[in-house]
Amino acid sequence: MDILVQSYTEAGFKPIPSLRLSDEEYGRVLQCLVYTCTDIVPIDAERKVIYLARRASKPNASWWWIGGRMAAHETKEEAAVRNFRRETGLEISEDRLKLVAIVDCRWKDRAQPPQEIGCHPATYVFTIELTAEERAGVSANLDAQEYEREIGLSDFSREQLVGEKVVSPILELYDHIFPPEEDVKCGPLPLASSDARRDIREFEFRDSAFQAFFIRDASKPLGQHFHREKFEIFYFSEGGGVIRTAKVNAAGTIVGEVKRFEVGSGSIIRIPPMHTHRFDLVPNTRFVAFSSKPFDPKDLNACPIG
Repeated sequence: MDILVQSYTEAGFKPIPSLRLSDEEYGRVLQCLVYTCTDIVPIDAERKVIYLARRASKPNASWWWIGGRMAAHETKEEAAVRNFRRETGLEISEDRLKLVAIVDCRWKDRAQPPQEIGCHPATYVFTIELTAEERAGVSANLDAQEYEREIGLSDFSREQLVGEKVVSPILELYDHIFPPEEDVKCGPLPLASSDARRDIREFEFRDSAFQAFFIRDASKPLGQHFHREKFEIFYFSEGGGVIRTAKVNAAGTIVGEVKRFEVGSGSIIRIPPMHTHRFDLVPNTRFVAFSSKPFDPKDLNACPIG
């Protein structure tokens, strides 16, 4: 499910005057609030690399992207542009930015004393494609108080990120920006489960799954569960019966109307996430199912429909 990210400004809003806090005052703020940052990750989509700089100060005095805190009066895009300009000397336009993630980090230390207390930023992360000339300018003009300028802006493939043992948010972001490519998969539909009631054949892909069912004993209903994350599509080629569904809340309690659907040969039904379902089918029913995610036992939540 896509994440809604929305900015809203009420009519009559006026820019909030900025205040310069002492390290002591700011350190106290860090102990009270999760603060917001806006960071930019330069990428080269064709080469599938990201560009990082090495931080010269806490927190995370290691490889990271470029950015900083968001001021109270700014949009996330305005803050990203300002931080990038301050730390690299490069002026960029907001329309070049693409929001790709919101990263929540709890660092063990911080720049402000007492450093061992740590800090907790939540960060909007954008990507941008820079020209070779722009990348060279960024490397030459990195803020020396924030980054190791002599190293500059360095490009990383996934293998290089693993070799550098970067912190997990960087590697996870790389995989989000450049999802692993999947080869064509072809083969038989193997038997995954068989008992007196049914046969289930299943073929899993990286991001989905396909199953085929044959029902022998229809004395007990199938299903009686819901999934929090994936949807399923069922197509019936033989037989049929009755399917009941109901919407559930986050606690797994039925909150919606129990709906009844009669299915037969040629019927198709799509069941969204957070909908428990019960199948009462006749013997010798055959149907296939497409799941938007591979089977995950952690996302199999019991919820009977009476």
